[in-house]
Amino acid sequence: MEKTILGRLEWTLTIATPYVFLVHFIKASILDQEMENMVYFLAKLGMMHYANIMYCPSMVAASAVYVA
Repeated sequence: MEKTILGRLEWTLTIATPYVFLVHFIKASILDQEMENMVYFLAKLGMMHYANIMYCPSMVAASAVYVA
């Protein structure tokens, strides 16, 4: 039912992943290419460890930007 209504309104829903938040955080912080690559690397590294699954995707993305 909800999917039909959203389809009629031409809404598209996405799953919140760290990558979605990384795009916004990188645009907001204006990083050079090397730092941007480091942020993506750290985010991928953080997603690979099972213990990090309990953290929300925005926190994983924010921590990757902070550490880089």
